[in-house]
Amino acid sequence: MRQLGLIILGILILGAILVLTLVMNILEFFMGAILFVLAIVILIYLYTKIKDKVS
Repeated sequence: MRQLGLIILGILILGAILVLTLVMNILEFFMGAILFVLAIVILIYLYTKIKDKVS
């Protein structure tokens, strides 16, 4: 009976680690996407400012 409990505990711990890794990967992906969008917005903003100065 104790062995079964240990096996279940091990599976739960492995599952938790897997879920955490997936969550971290997804968060990383979203952070990358957000930073990418921010960079584009900043570039467009700078471009319009420079265009106004030039014209």
